[in-house]
Amino acid sequence: MWPPEDYAGLARVRAALEIPIAAGENDVTVFGFRDLIAHGAADIVQPSVTKVGGILETKKIAALAAAANVTFVPHSFYYGPGLAATIHVVASTPGVPYVEFPSVDLAAPLLAEPIRRSGGAISVPEGPGLSADPDPDVLARFPYRREAARPFYLT
Repeated sequence: MWPPEDYAGLARVRAALEIPIAAGENDVTVFGFRDLIAHGAADIVQPSVTKVGGILETKKIAALAAAANVTFVPHSFYYGPGLAATIHVVASTPGVPYVEFPSVDLAAPLLAEPIRRSGGAISVPEGPGLSADPDPDVLARFPYRREAARPFYLT
């Protein structure tokens, strides 16, 4: 659906199909999700904790979905802190049927204790905070270097 906030159009698509519609991974506010749900545009809402403003905003969206009897499954094709935050949201939210989890492993995991799946299950990280401390060896091997700003021209 384009643009992604054409909730009325998405509702028409949903009404014409028998398969469930998941949407919302590009919405960035609780207000967008309120409108998505109000239009009846999705069977499953998928806020991204990294885009909507963190755990609290994601929990607000979960409450909106629960009140409207819409399934809540956060979008999380992330590694590191974004994935850890999503797992904490899912673990603390009743009724979430599953966790979206990246399908490939990184060659150099970002976290000192990478989050792994095993037999279709994920353990909730148990350390302080999100328990998503970066791996210092990976940071040393792949340092962030900011390039000087360069002008660019459209042709």
